[in-house]
Amino acid sequence: MKFEMRGPCGLCPFRSDEGRLYVDPERLREFAESPAFICHQTGIYNEPDGDDDEVWERSGFTGREDGSSQHCAGLMIFLEHIRQPNQCMQIAERFDLYDPDQLDMDAPVFRSWSEVGKMKMSGRP
Repeated sequence: MKFEMRGPCGLCPFRSDEGRLYVDPERLREFAESPAFICHQTGIYNEPDGDDDEVWERSGFTGREDGSSQHCAGLMIFLEHIRQPNQCMQIAERFDLYDPDQLDMDAPVFRSWSEVGKMKMSGRP
């Protein structure tokens, strides 16, 4: 998994600029508490076909990682705002694969769980 994205993609569930949530807050919490979270635009998706898929699902991954997939920048920014980087971010930083100073901390991403709680649920257009 790579850590090259600096800001959230256009459909990131952690974006705050649309004034509503597209993902249930509990699901966002699952994403945030997972050891890592692949940007859905860079993951490889396929049908479940065995035990490995179950592990990915329990881990909070929504796709498969092939070495070119990116960690979700929206989640990284959110976790940096709340000062709780996930396990994968911490390890990548220790190996100089991730530099939190390279993130766009002014990007339209939620800054706290209370901010998430103020949003209303809405389906994607």
